[in-house]
Amino acid sequence: MTEPTKTLNMPSKACIYGLRARVHMWDEDYANAAKYARLAINEHGGSPMTESQWLDVNTGFNTAVSSWMWKASFDAENMANLCNWTGWMSAEADWGYSSLTIPAIDRSLYEKINYTDFRKYTFLDPDRSVYNYKSCRGQEWLDEMPDYTALKFRCVGGNYETYTIGGLCDVPLMRVEEFYLIEAEAVAHTQGLEAGKALLQSFINTYRDPAYLSKASTVEEFALEVLTQERIEFWGEGIGFANAKRLRAGVMQNYDGTNAPATNYLINCRGIKPNWNFCVPQYEIDSNPVLGTQNNPDPSSVVKAPSPVGEYTVGAYAK
Repeated sequence: MTEPTKTLNMPSKACIYGLRARVHMWDEDYANAAKYARLAINEHGGSPMTESQWLDVNTGFNTAVSSWMWKASFDAENMANLCNWTGWMSAEADWGYSSLTIPAIDRSLYEKINYTDFRKYTFLDPDRSVYNYKSCRGQEWLDEMPDYTALKFRCVGGNYETYTIGGLCDVPLMRVEEFYLIEAEAVAHTQGLEAGKALLQSFINTYRDPAYLSKASTVEEFALEVLTQERIEFWGEGIGFANAKRLRAGVMQNYDGTNAPATNYLINCRGIKPNWNFCVPQYEIDSNPVLGTQNNPDPSSVVKAPSPVGEYTVGAYAK
């Protein structure tokens, strides 16, 4: 039996290894997480994204490159101007909701990225002179955008006016970079802190930031350091959420200088933030009442916003 031809729109063997690595990580089976992360890397064979691929004005995160293992794709016949990826995620797009909401990175996370790390220039720095930012919409548009605006997901071909052209993109579902990070944390748990740090530093120094140096002194600190790198690497891609829950990393969104967009985001909470708990919506329960007895606890209104500036909220979900 011959192996089917690989297509990024369908999971390959490397993706299956990757899915296993994710699940073993969530289950804290770190030995198998490290094993399958390395199998995913080796089976895929593609290198992490380069700086030029990452920051390309016309193809950045809208066209699959060698690091991508699995993707979704839009076509002009099944997309609408509001319901498409670019219209949600690209501030440059002149359609959908992103031009109104202006996707941006959290300031505190942005400040954790070294200026020697090219990923920092995915977002608009308060000092615009630190990098020669480019946009398909020109310098005047860039000058008007708020600090920390994300330029990660670009309009296809730089077309920000026509959604059936600029939104005709690939969407990353799995990239090989994830498994370098999973391997590093998993190895720290199973082979010791220094072994994990060596893997993380090798990845970051080689592919992201030549000046990066891990400062973790315990495995617990190192796991949070890897999570920070995961949040930077996969901003907007939905990777890292499960690991944040596993590590009970908590959130601090109301702090001096926060750029949180509204009061209901100003929540500081230790451990697992209540609204990380997903519930089956009521309209589904109306059609299938048994779901009402099997649902996750409703986190609505458990924590009130805003939390005190720079302090964790007290109460049932504060620990």
